[in-house]
Amino acid sequence: MQGNEISLGDAIKQFIKRSHLTVKLDDARLKLDWEKICGKTIAKYTDDVRANNGKLIIKTTSSTMRDNLLYARHELIDKVNAHFGKAYINEVEVY
Repeated sequence: MQGNEISLGDAIKQFIKRSHLTVKLDDARLKLDWEKICGKTIAKYTDDVRANNGKLIIKTTSSTMRDNLLYARHELIDKVNAHFGKAYINEVEVY
């Protein structure tokens, strides 16, 4: 590449960053990849998952799963952050 030319991938990354779309794309990616992150069993009993300001919010109708998720919250934080390759989540809320 010459002069001010940049790759298409870099141009898209710059656009996403300038448009503040990163948060929305990360939230969509979290929902799409939830089973990969936490496994089939947890995903099966999870009704909704989203992130808000560093907080992972998980909705489940199973009280047993709620207790298990709260017990394993630090492991979940580590798994999500490893999946995203950055410090994306620092707290877990289950309801």
